[in-house]
Amino acid sequence: MHIRRFAPILVALAMLLIVASCTSVASQQKLAQIGPQDPLGSAHWTGAHWTGTLTPPNGMSGALDVHGSVSFVRNGPGSSVATVVISNAIPRGFHPWEIYRGQCGNDASLIGALSAYPWLAVNDDGKATANATLGAELGVGDYHINVNASPIDQATIIACGNVPAHSGV
Repeated sequence: MHIRRFAPILVALAMLLIVASCTSVASQQKLAQIGPQDPLGSAHWTGAHWTGTLTPPNGMSGALDVHGSVSFVRNGPGSSVATVVISNAIPRGFHPWEIYRGQCGNDASLIGALSAYPWLAVNDDGKATANATLGAELGVGDYHINVNASPIDQATIIACGNVPAHSGV
């Protein structure tokens, strides 16, 4: 009878001990920062990740409302993997996409080769996901992703997202 009475208290104490032990371990770990002064070098950045939100560019909003997200992860020296997810696109369409240095509307240089980016193939629900393994190591700086209208009309950007390099490690 007494065990049932004290069981919730014992469970709460056990959970409190678990949380406290995790907090002390986490507080002893040093988080890495991406920056030009990183003393451990680029090999230390393996697993560093960037994320961004895709929205229609100015002037396109209201006419077409494709939105989504992008993330890319450095998976080793000279290599990164990018994933883009879009929604609210026209069903069964195809959209080329690519990542550039710089910000939306100000393409600096393409990251990797165009052939590394498979088209986004939109399903019947207006959603698509694609992954690209880039033969490029992402580092300090800003990036952005362009999603193009179609393989025939790659000059029209239907969604863009800025991805600051400092968004996480």
